[in-house]
Amino acid sequence: MSLAENQIMINQIMHKAYSLHQQGDLKNAEALYQQILKLDPKHPDANRLLALIAFSFGHYQEALRLLNIAIVAAPKFAQNHFILGGIYKRLKEEDKAIAAYKKSISLKPDFIEAHNNLGLLYKDKMQLTDAVASFKCALKYQNTSAFTWSNLGNAYKESSRMEEALDALEKAFNVDPHFSAAYSNYLMALNYCSNRTPEFIFDKHCQWVKYCSPDIQARRFDFKNRDQKTKLRIGYISPDFHTHSVAYFIEPLLKSHNKKRFELFAYYNHSIFDKTNTRIQSYFDHWRNIYEKTSDQIAKIIFEDEIDILIDLAGHSANNTLAVLYQKPAPVQVTWLGYPNTTGLSEVDYRLSDNIADPEGTADLIHTETIYRLKNGFLCYEGDTNVPVREDIPHDRNGHITFGSFNNYVKVMPEVIEVWAQILLQIPGSKLILKSSQFADKDTKGRCIKSFKKLGVSKERLNLVPILPNPADHLSYYGEVDIALDPFPYNGTTTTFEALWMGVPTITLSGNTHVSRVGESILNRIGLESFVSHSTEEYIKLAKEKAASLEELKHHRKTLRERMLKSDICNQQEFAEQIEASYQYMWENYLLDRPLKKEKH
Repeated sequence: MSLAENQIMINQIMHKAYSLHQQGDLKNAEALYQQILKLDPKHPDANRLLALIAFSFGHYQEALRLLNIAIVAAPKFAQNHFILGGIYKRLKEEDKAIAAYKKSISLKPDFIEAHNNLGLLYKDKMQLTDAVASFKCALKYQNTSAFTWSNLGNAYKESSRMEEALDALEKAFNVDPHFSAAYSNYLMALNYCSNRTPEFIFDKHCQWVKYCSPDIQARRFDFKNRDQKTKLRIGYISPDFHTHSVAYFIEPLLKSHNKKRFELFAYYNHSIFDKTNTRIQSYFDHWRNIYEKTSDQIAKIIFEDEIDILIDLAGHSANNTLAVLYQKPAPVQVTWLGYPNTTGLSEVDYRLSDNIADPEGTADLIHTETIYRLKNGFLCYEGDTNVPVREDIPHDRNGHITFGSFNNYVKVMPEVIEVWAQILLQIPGSKLILKSSQFADKDTKGRCIKSFKKLGVSKERLNLVPILPNPADHLSYYGEVDIALDPFPYNGTTTTFEALWMGVPTITLSGNTHVSRVGESILNRIGLESFVSHSTEEYIKLAKEKAASLEELKHHRKTLRERMLKSDICNQQEFAEQIEASYQYMWENYLLDRPLKKEKH
């Protein structure tokens, strides 16, 4: 066969293989690509496309081998380096992935997808300034990309630049009116803002359905054959069944569920599988991986599993499945834990909370769900007993009071910095430790220091610490803090529990929404009402009073963990019984087919 004839045959096979590839027939496409390699082992397109197939099957090392052959054959083809970046990202070799995306951009400066993927990698590494720059580069070439605007908004949010975040996110869903994920990101960002009223935020939540895909049909399932039963099927749907704050609070319930009365189903919407995930899987009777399935497919799976009560653990947070709940695949649907506000969906029947985080009357007016208030609080905590409390307070070692907040820096709004600066200025010698993953970004750290400096606080009084990857080291670091400071309006949750667990009392500012009342809910459950303030003036005054009460701080350091262990807040069995009683009530209410009311529980 002549060289020309060989090339004609390769072209014919490639045409057929590529057509099959586009149709999703990967097995036959792969066989044809392999035929081409027998004729031309270094064929750049066949190697590249085989690499994509190997990647889709999770054969990352084989994909890497094939792609490197393609790159040697066609080193200036930007797509090859782009795909290489994706493989390295999946292999968790982020620095190599960044280098590959940069190479693809150098070959094709207007490669929007490469700019986006590079920005997402920078964001994951908390190189937020670089992330913002990457997304802006993409927008320079195409400013109508909703995906890029959404990515830019999220990067601004992580940098605690909330108004810029909201502006970018609005552009995202205005460009694409059915980009519901961008709208959810926008709603999440609103929770951090004190300059929007609860009514405004509620109204925006109720508008989410406008941004849902018109192809998704609301309430599309029929439950005619659902009858009274002795064992309820409970489905938990979440992207956070891995090392995540949601997992910390769901695990005590799962461990204590009554398996004789409840059959448990998990619907996991993420690609992360770690030790926490393995442990959580063991608590369920049935485990469903739903990641990368469509909303319609997920809803059908849940319906066919005959779930009686579906518990959403994400709300409008990342990787949520609200488009599934919108279809109502279970007769009773509940939201809890993963999001501090209403879903805005009439298809979600209940929201689990308590009478402090969501007071009767006022909270009901800004929820589409019926609020079911758990008597002993909506959270249960299991602390790490392997990490001991350092019983001496830092003041005795340092000669000054050290305040601390280990919350996500996203929560540290300008008004929070103003109050914390006032505390430092009014308590001579006091210092403040802030610990957050965002401080890995030099510019974000610099902006924080500059904000305090404008208010008269020198950088010598600040200690800005990036995240500590070892959980034990993270908890032990509370040994350097005398008093924890809760941000507002978005209070801490996991961080407050961890501070208390390590003997560090937390000062909180209680507001008029769930997101700003979680601190009060937690502190009331263990008898620390004296650390709750109701105005910024009272917050500052309280910090001064508690900083002067050294004996009280020493007492809390030695007794808080034991107090928690003896309280309802750590009583897993009692908490599970409360949750199970709520499920039973909801199911009976469904069977009676009476209208849901905003009732007190």
